[in-house]
Amino acid sequence: QNEQRATTRYTIMSSKPYRVGQWLPSDKKVLDEWLANLIKEVKVKSKDKLELIFALHPPAEDEETAMGELQSTATLSATDKDLHLHAPVEDLKNAILSDPEINMFFHQMFWQQYTLPEGTKIPSWQLMIITLDFIMTTAPEFNQTGLVGFPINVILNWPMATTAGFAAFLNDKVNRLFKNILNYWGSFLSSPDSCYVLSKDPRHGWFGEDAMKAMPNFAKEFKCNPLAEHYGYTSWDDFFTREFRDHPVPIRPVASPNPMITLLRMPVSRRRSSYLQP
Repeated sequence: QNEQRATTRYTIMSSKPYRVGQWLPSDKKVLDEWLANLIKEVKVKSKDKLELIFALHPPAEDEETAMGELQSTATLSATDKDLHLHAPVEDLKNAILSDPEINMFFHQMFWQQYTLPEGTKIPSWQLMIITLDFIMTTAPEFNQTGLVGFPINVILNWPMATTAGFAAFLNDKVNRLFKNILNYWGSFLSSPDSCYVLSKDPRHGWFGEDAMKAMPNFAKEFKCNPLAEHYGYTSWDDFFTREFRDHPVPIRPVASPNPMITLLRMPVSRRRSSYLQP
């Protein structure tokens, strides 16, 4: 598990840096480059799994074969178990292979994405499975250029934009499968294993040089212990849902008996309505 953990240490120089808190950058260059680097990392760290799943279930070569070949989970080759996928990802793989409707959705959506504009894409459901499995034991690291807090969204970005992808994610069975995947990942993010990103790595740790420049008053604003390991946080989720310190003047607008209201502009004294002529 530790050997497969992603570092996601990507430096993307082609786009303007984003403010901390934008969990999925809107800049397409950031998303494309982030996904390209993730794919490279998966191909190295999950090389054996990729080779095995491609050998067992070769990707479609054309639109006709993209319709897929059904396979009953009861007759799967014993070597399929050698993939050692995380349980909810294994369930998704088995559903793609055995359920006619889901099989059609996932073969077609990855083929149809090539009719969409250029961009970094996961080329097959097989690579999607291994990449999702890889993500299950990773936590978002600090990235000065463009933080991707929801990597599963990036993986599915293009397939979801297809006709088949749209239909797939209206399907109750597909949504239940992904709900289980998200819950599984959420459990990891709530575990001590996710603390590896709460480090002082200068570029990618949440308490490193770059992160502290982006959050210069972190220790004053949030409840933490800078002298403790991981600033006292017990998981990524604990860090992500951190609490503000108590201050005489609230740091942000909150409900209170005597709220302080600050006007950012003078009241508008006059309004005028008019129609724009074409």
